[in-house]
Amino acid sequence: MKKLCEYKVSFKPNTSSSYRHVFGGREWKTPKCCNCDNYYHQILSLDLNDPRLGSIMGVRDLNIPLISCLNCSSNWGEQFFKIEFEKKQVIQIYNNDKHNWIENDDLRLVYPLPQMNVSLELLSNEESKNILNDFGIKYFITVLGEPLYLYSNNMINSYCPLCHKKMTYLATVCSDFANIIKNFDFQFGEQWLYFYYCNNCETMKVIGQST
Repeated sequence: MKKLCEYKVSFKPNTSSSYRHVFGGREWKTPKCCNCDNYYHQILSLDLNDPRLGSIMGVRDLNIPLISCLNCSSNWGEQFFKIEFEKKQVIQIYNNDKHNWIENDDLRLVYPLPQMNVSLELLSNEESKNILNDFGIKYFITVLGEPLYLYSNNMINSYCPLCHKKMTYLATVCSDFANIIKNFDFQFGEQWLYFYYCNNCETMKVIGQST
């Protein structure tokens, strides 16, 4: 099987791309977190018209959101959502948070996150080799490719709880420790969030691992 290419999300303006990949905003209606009672952040919306994504997902003429609550321990474990494309709405199915920790008010990330258009840039071989050192410093979102786990991949259950089929790996997100986004502090702790999608059930699983 051919290895999938891995991309980083670039916040540099890209006038040559017609695909609308977006960081932040609230284009999608997201649920409220059962722990902190704040709306889940829309971190990224990926345009599936981009053939690099649509060919993998088997879906076109849509976009898909990557969401999580970034202000409490809900992102420490596993979250599971139903994606309602026609309504542009995300329904929470479960959240296995057992810690019930909530960030202090003065350190919480705003909702919604500031909206900005972004582009996908192919990671070089050198960048892929140095991802453990560079992730969160030179870029903080990667899309497709092979997920690089902080710990053993045996700790990641990437199967859909509904149909029990293996889900498609979409992206990994961590905090921005180097102010890649100018004038905005995108930090939610030393977490890596892995996003998986089931095309069969139109569901998304988000799994957190702590550094």
